[in-house]
Amino acid sequence: MTVHDPSSGFDRDDASLREQLRSVAETMRMPSDADQRIRERMAQCYKDAEQHAVPINIEAARSQRRAPAWLAFVVAASVMLAFFLLVPSGKAYSFEAMLRAIRDQPLVRAMLTQASGAESIGWLRQRGGVVVAVETRDRVVWWDDAQNKPGEFSRTTGAVPAPMDSASTDSLSDDPQMMLLQLLTAIRSQSGDLHWTIRSESWKEVGDLVELRVELEFNNHTSKETTYVFGIDPKSQVPQWVRIESSGITSTVQLRYPDSGPTSLASLGVKLPAVEMLLPKSADSIEVSEPELIASLPTTPAGETPRSKTPADEPNASAAPLGDNSSSSQANPMVATRLAARRWQSTSAVEVPTLTQDMVSRVDQRLEELWRQRSVDPVDPADSYQLTRRLYLDLTGRVPRIHEIKSSLDLEPSALVEELLASREFSNHMATVWSRLLLPEAVDLSQFGGVEAFNAWLANQFADNVGYDEIVRQLLQAEGRVGESGPVLFYTALQLKPDELAKQTARVFLGSRIDCAQCHDHPTDDWTQQDFWAYAAFFARISRPEGRMEAMSPVLRVRDVPRGDVKIPDTEQIVQPRFLGGEAFAEQPGEALRRQALSKWMTNSRQFSRATVNHVWTHFFGVGLVDPADDFGPHNPSVSPELLDELAEFLIQCDFDLRELVRVITSSGAYRLGSESEVHSADQLRYYAQMNTKWLTAEQLYDALMTSTRSTQSFVATDETMTSMMFADTSRAAFIEKFKAPRGSAIDYQAGIPQALSMMNGLLTLQATEAESSGMMNALSAPFFTDSQRVETIFMAVVSRPPASEELDTILPMLDSAASVEEKQQVLSDLFWAILNTAEFSTNH
Repeated sequence: MTVHDPSSGFDRDDASLREQLRSVAETMRMPSDADQRIRERMAQCYKDAEQHAVPINIEAARSQRRAPAWLAFVVAASVMLAFFLLVPSGKAYSFEAMLRAIRDQPLVRAMLTQASGAESIGWLRQRGGVVVAVETRDRVVWWDDAQNKPGEFSRTTGAVPAPMDSASTDSLSDDPQMMLLQLLTAIRSQSGDLHWTIRSESWKEVGDLVELRVELEFNNHTSKETTYVFGIDPKSQVPQWVRIESSGITSTVQLRYPDSGPTSLASLGVKLPAVEMLLPKSADSIEVSEPELIASLPTTPAGETPRSKTPADEPNASAAPLGDNSSSSQANPMVATRLAARRWQSTSAVEVPTLTQDMVSRVDQRLEELWRQRSVDPVDPADSYQLTRRLYLDLTGRVPRIHEIKSSLDLEPSALVEELLASREFSNHMATVWSRLLLPEAVDLSQFGGVEAFNAWLANQFADNVGYDEIVRQLLQAEGRVGESGPVLFYTALQLKPDELAKQTARVFLGSRIDCAQCHDHPTDDWTQQDFWAYAAFFARISRPEGRMEAMSPVLRVRDVPRGDVKIPDTEQIVQPRFLGGEAFAEQPGEALRRQALSKWMTNSRQFSRATVNHVWTHFFGVGLVDPADDFGPHNPSVSPELLDELAEFLIQCDFDLRELVRVITSSGAYRLGSESEVHSADQLRYYAQMNTKWLTAEQLYDALMTSTRSTQSFVATDETMTSMMFADTSRAAFIEKFKAPRGSAIDYQAGIPQALSMMNGLLTLQATEAESSGMMNALSAPFFTDSQRVETIFMAVVSRPPASEELDTILPMLDSAASVEEKQQVLSDLFWAILNTAEFSTNH
């Protein structure tokens, strides 16, 4: 059928008409409560009619209406037809539909944060082992199907867990953990008794989400009605958050759907014998190991401190009792005696390819699996110009020169990677990257040779292709005078303090934030105060000055000494060394081998390899497989545990050669994707289906500015001497100090207004763009350049690409209309200045 449109003078076929009707229909959806609102309005109309009724002549009315009756019928029928055609009911949202969507998720993670800052983490697994549990720092509660009531296990006492009695259950009905557990039982898909009855439900669209309001009455331990308001993503149909309203208390729970998590109560530290009695009879087995969670608490006789069994893969481990020292009898027995339940994952190897290209294929395979699981499509690959600029910034810390761009267009990307990896600039840039990780912010090492001396030492290590594990061993075992350049500056920067060294080494080398456990047990992770100080004890026996570190003589020698201990703050309890997430260190009296033992354990730990891989991945993608990169744990699982483990094993197999790891990452399909997308998708960016845009660091910005402007201060550090000169460059150091931003994610803008104003009006920018002082502007004044070539040169130098046709169409008329050579130079100078101040120049995309 063809419909003729007399107003337009052309015919539209069915497809065109259907498309218009569909467009109209999608913009005219009826709300879910439309039926109720219509009924209420009709009732009000009847009421109004009764109040204002007047006598009428029925026969007269009939005679007046009879004539146009056919017309009224046609109009009414047309209106009804249009209503049903153009106003469909739209997408329906209901509690049952939401449960079906949740059923497709392998795991649900719910987090409730109280006003005090205490957190409760809830887990719901419905496949591969049923888990309905909530954990806090001190306890685990779960729903026991066999007993039809909650069970509880104390992590503090390690007491045998048991189902709660009715009195305990009733008293906990408003407890945050029980509220969270009740929520998980409500959204759990299970056969038989659902434990609740729906009293009412309704939904409405609020911004980008749909709010589904459900009132439930539970049929188990409490008869209270609870209202849940779910914030549902219309695309996936799964809730992103839920607001709980019960007994006048309102709590908001964040919901996430990770790929990995606990597969049993044993994974949460609940003792195995008790779990076997409390699990449903249908459970055939209990899994203990997890991708991110660690082995369960061991069975310990009542009254004793829980202590894990010694894993076979932990070197220098023994079953020496914790805190076994002469002062222990004076220590407060209630202070810091509990050890964390969490342990690092087993060091058992995974099978990985031995050839680099095969490992690249494995990475691509894992990411394609991740994209399918997350229902995301990768964007188109980056073009040659974009990829060349990205590789130069990531591998050398600067933008490419024009001749380097043109020569790279004839190379395969892998060949360009090899060329850059072989350059001294790669070593220098890696030194800058790792120095930012290793040294604390705003550290002043000026009296000890400066940060530059530490950077120069690191650059030499990377230039000599020293394995990263060996670099870390040199750092952990460093000895020498504090004024000497080299690894000892790592200790100098951290003021030789055991607590500072513990925090920094745990973050960088193990990817774990133990800072909060320094003064008390960690509020959101499993680390305890005992764990923190037992780990810090490895740095207790180092020679250090008396009094303030700032007054220390540069000739003081850092070395191991046979005496020195740490104590729990505000107590006399001495803590013996214990590997973080591992076992106690068996130390003989008078020995000074703590740091050697730590470095051996550290660099042989699979967690060390995981953390290293994650740091390198974060550098290239802006977001780590675990993000933040220094926050590994069950509360923050990897987006792809398999990929993380396989890359960690690959790094071990290639003797911690970071260049091999870089080859794999930069050759992957994900790294070579574009950074632009027609639609904004957070999932595309998070799961590496689109390259994140990263802001340049202060060091990158300076080097890029010097390279782009052809400054006389710019030079390529090709050897050790020139590397030292580059790091000691006072102009560079001053710029970095001014543009240094607080450390954070590379994808977030960390600088501020002063930096932006300095880029626009600073002396460096003015010298680089003014015709009288700019090397670039002087070069562009050559008579053999056409205006198009001049514009292209500026674009290639600054943003590493030729100008787009619309950009040329805007700029060339301005140059053509210039009345003099000087005016044309001013137009080019303004263009140069403008592009230098764009986000395109200040970002790596």
